[in-house]
Amino acid sequence: MTDERASLRSDAKPDARRRAPRNGSLTLRLFLTGALQLIIAVLVGDWLITKSMQPQDGERYAVTAAVADEAVAPIVDDPAKLAAFGTRMRENQNIELSVYRADGVKLFTNVEPPLGFPDSRNGPAKLPERTRTARFTRDNQEYVLVLRAPLMPVRRFSPPIINILSGLAIVSLWVIALGRWVVRPLRKLTRAASAFGKGDLKARAGLTRRDELGDLGRTFDEMAVRIENLVLAEKELLANVSHELRTPLARIRVALDLAAEGDAEAARLLLSEMAIDLTELETIIDDILTATRFELAGRSVDPSRAATFPMKTALTTAGAIAQQAEERFRSHHLKRPFNVTVAEDAPNLHVDPSLVRRALDNLLENAHKYSPDDRTPIALSVRKENDTAVFLVEDRGLGIPEEDIPHVFDAFFRSEKSRSRGTGGVGLGLTLAKRIIEASGGAISVTSRTGNESGTTFRVTLPSV
Repeated sequence: MTDERASLRSDAKPDARRRAPRNGSLTLRLFLTGALQLIIAVLVGDWLITKSMQPQDGERYAVTAAVADEAVAPIVDDPAKLAAFGTRMRENQNIELSVYRADGVKLFTNVEPPLGFPDSRNGPAKLPERTRTARFTRDNQEYVLVLRAPLMPVRRFSPPIINILSGLAIVSLWVIALGRWVVRPLRKLTRAASAFGKGDLKARAGLTRRDELGDLGRTFDEMAVRIENLVLAEKELLANVSHELRTPLARIRVALDLAAEGDAEAARLLLSEMAIDLTELETIIDDILTATRFELAGRSVDPSRAATFPMKTALTTAGAIAQQAEERFRSHHLKRPFNVTVAEDAPNLHVDPSLVRRALDNLLENAHKYSPDDRTPIALSVRKENDTAVFLVEDRGLGIPEEDIPHVFDAFFRSEKSRSRGTGGVGLGLTLAKRIIEASGGAISVTSRTGNESGTTFRVTLPSV
């Protein structure tokens, strides 16, 4: 019954090649976007301040006219006063000015070369940037003032307020973008988790991002695949158990029907078959219960309430366990060549002898079922390696495909899909063997070949005493 290959194979495996999480990538992105928004806020604020300091045309002309009418006109006839005024304007307010008569004769300038006289005879004068003119009259003489004003603050808002307002605007836009960037995948993951929790086993997040959120989404999808496979495996288990129980129960029913009809001779002939069927039923049920108890013992969240398997450990020898396994195998398979080799220095073990023998029984039964030719031998050898006892179970059977080897110890896995009498089972034999060996402090591995020189070797190591 120990067909460990009789199980559901995982149809969807986690992508072993997916990129490893890049620690801090999301944090780095948040930092970089925060630094970028700070730079943008500073640049925008500086631009707004510059624009706010640039006087409008009307304001610039008002400054020019005020200087012409109120300051220059009263002293235009006094060169000394005009020079003193022009010097103060240049030094204190950085205002450049030149004064001309209407006919273009220069009277004064505080900048070299002087600001050009606006000659409008050939059309409107084209003045340099920030340059304006004003005409005024003094004692029936017309004059022209050419003035170039610096950037002048417009005191609607102070620079700190401008920076704060621009920063708030940038932060608001960034928060909206961040919300779409972070919240959207979280909502997608939430919807997938909600659908999966409601029974949709096909629900997946499908996130492809290469950061922590992407890793979270892929981890959820891998978990969903494993849970889906577990549920399917449980359904497979029910189907396998039903299949394995049906045949012996049917034969028992036939024997009982024959006995009820009074055909005692026919019923008597079927008694031996009934005994075999009942033994098979007991083995199936016992394997399921034992594997379940090991599973519960290893997965209980609360150690104080963990299910435990009663292992009756005792001091024994590796050779004695091999001998017990040999006796049982020979009694069940009289025609199969079976070679047993026990080294003279086979060590002592402190294990549960019956459980370890049962693990070997499962490995031997598995070798028998997948060696269709009854003439091919099966070998069991025991030897000592360092501080361990090594058991080798070797056959020359069908072999295991390379892609199936990582799954042979998975519960309910089945490489050979047929459900014949010879290779039946519920797929717990190798799983149970692995759990028994690991619970005993040992390890189990498998190597296999297919083709002309096919065969499989299971290697069990247990600590010696």
